[in-house]
Amino acid sequence: MIGDPDGTSESLQDLADEMNDPSQGLTNLKSWNCSGGADRQYRSSDGTLTIRTELLHFDDDSDASGWASGFRFTDGTSFSVPGIGDAQGRAFDPSDAEGAGSIVGWSHDGDVMYEIEIDGVGRIDRSLLGPLMRREEQLLSTGH
Repeated sequence: MIGDPDGTSESLQDLADEMNDPSQGLTNLKSWNCSGGADRQYRSSDGTLTIRTELLHFDDDSDASGWASGFRFTDGTSFSVPGIGDAQGRAFDPSDAEGAGSIVGWSHDGDVMYEIEIDGVGRIDRSLLGPLMRREEQLLSTGH
């Protein structure tokens, strides 16, 4: 576990500060009726990967869906995440086997948009993302 095992609450400003243009990001978050979020990080059992989950809470499903569908990265390679309705994935492969690589997946469930990022060395196996995203949707739907 990295940080608080229950995660860390994030204000709108915290979320905006993670964006390329925090001022515009804050305006956009407010226009989509985002009320804040949460973040949690941990390491894989073998210590080779760092996994980060970020949740953004919106007023309703429509706002979460709209935010998720407009979520974009300018770099990386797009890929699909099987078994998750409207999920999108992006891979950031290093130029060599020893470089830092990552994959990111995002979707929404109800009024929550979620993003899962997996970081490590080398090309990260894209199939790791699906089970984590399915687990996140289960947590969001059932609470456990």
